[in-house]
Amino acid sequence: MLITLYKYDRRGRIWYYTLDDRQQSLFGQHTITVSWGMDLFSGTQKQYSFDTLEERDKKIREIIKQKSRTYKVLYSYFKDKSKNKTGTQGAGNSRYGIAGAGSSAQMA
Repeated sequence: MLITLYKYDRRGRIWYYTLDDRQQSLFGQHTITVSWGMDLFSGTQKQYSFDTLEERDKKIREIIKQKSRTYKVLYSYFKDKSKNKTGTQGAGNSRYGIAGAGSSAQMA
């Protein structure tokens, strides 16, 4: 899962907020990494670790709900573990409440 949000500040500068679940942690089986700043590839980073998927998903929904007040979706990707015979991916994203985000890029 990868979600990138963006917003413009009062001076017209763009700010990014990214959530991903690509990294595993020594402290928990399920993790999400959150990064934010004016540069998409650097900035402040925070990692959350969870014992269960339910806890992780709850935190993801909480962050998205909070950030959706000021940020817009720039990009989202959700890998659906249940692929059909052709290998295409399903939406797999409704549990996080991302409106309009599918398996491929959603550009603003």
